Amino acid sequence: MRPSAAMTDAWVLDASIAIRWVLDDQARPQTDDLLARASVDDVHVPDIWRYEVAQVVVRQHRECGRAGYRALELANRLYGLALLVDQPLTWSRVLHCIGWSTGLGVKLPDAVYVDLAYRRGLPLATLDRKQAEAAKQPGVRIIWPLPDLA
Repeated sequence: MRPSAAMTDAWVLDASIAIRWVLDDQARPQTDDLLARASVDDVHVPDIWRYEVAQVVVRQHRECGRAGYRALELANRLYGLALLVDQPLTWSRVLHCIGWSTGLGVKLPDAVYVDLAYRRGLPLATLDRKQAEAAKQPGVRIIWPLPDLA
């Protein structure tokens, strides 16, 4: 199933997909198709999304030296996407997400994405199988992962 056929007009984007966009050696046609959709759909991300993607860029730069500049260039392209960044996490929202994390058995950052998708009533695009399975428990629809990408 191609993203264009399965997508709605609005969805939540997990950092796992954006990281594939940033790292050339992990790029796939399906994630590139999703990047094209991101330029026309309403794509929601939590406040932590930017930090998660930036952390990968920093790590890539440290580990790959000059080759890491390519990751920085690609990350700069993400800056041009009209992402809808959710409000900064309040302490009460963090506590709520801790509940999601412990209840669903996922890492806290993954729970933040599930929380956003649940609150907005939007599907979640992720390559993280554990997060995807956990998100289904409260009824969040998953539009990724595709079997050959996870």
